Amino acid sequence: MDQQSKSVEFIQVEFLDGSPGAMGPAALDLCLRQERIRRFRRADGWVIVGMDPMRGSDKRHYSGPERRAESRSGARNSTRLS
Repeated sequence: MDQQSKSVEFIQVEFLDGSPGAMGPAALDLCLRQERIRRFRRADGWVIVGMDPMRGSDKRHYSGPERRAESRSGARNSTRLS
């Protein structure tokens, strides 16, 4: 593997105290479970925790398109059209 394929994409966050930060997806998941994040940035804008739909949330179910890395790697469920 080359250095680029090992790089982690960092996500901009705002903690409950208003301070900014950046973290990888696993750290974001942990901080969200610990309720330490006020909002985080997606490609289409900021997500406000507790208000906007989020994947894996017990309070609201995210029903938007799959954008995780697995879906871009070709490991999608596909239907074959005959």
